[in-house]
Amino acid sequence: LLLTRPITGIQIIALDPGFTHGCKVALLDTVGQVVKTDVLYLQPGNRNVKTASFRMSDEHRLCKLQSQYKFDTIAIGNGTACRETESAVAKIIAAKKFSGPVKYDYSGREGG
Repeated sequence: LLLTRPITGIQIIALDPGFTHGCKVALLDTVGQVVKTDVLYLQPGNRNVKTASFRMSDEHRLCKLQSQYKFDTIAIGNGTACRETESAVAKIIAAKKFSGPVKYDYSGREGG
């Protein structure tokens, strides 16, 4: 995803899903430059922690990143834990926890 030609004019948060080591996060500005990176644990069982409160804190961190950087598109990598990550993101969107409209889509390993 990070090696593909940028979609200009749109800020994107790219999520590389994972169970064991969490979701790797990269915030891309309107010209495709990486603004910030992070790791979030959005799925149940990450870090061997099964409490809802731990996941909620990372959901809150994702919402805080969205509020701070004003991204409106989430690209979810199509790999391990992508369905669980999609479910977590969809729940956040449905609960209207983001500070504005946000959409998401999958991105394959080749970036498309």
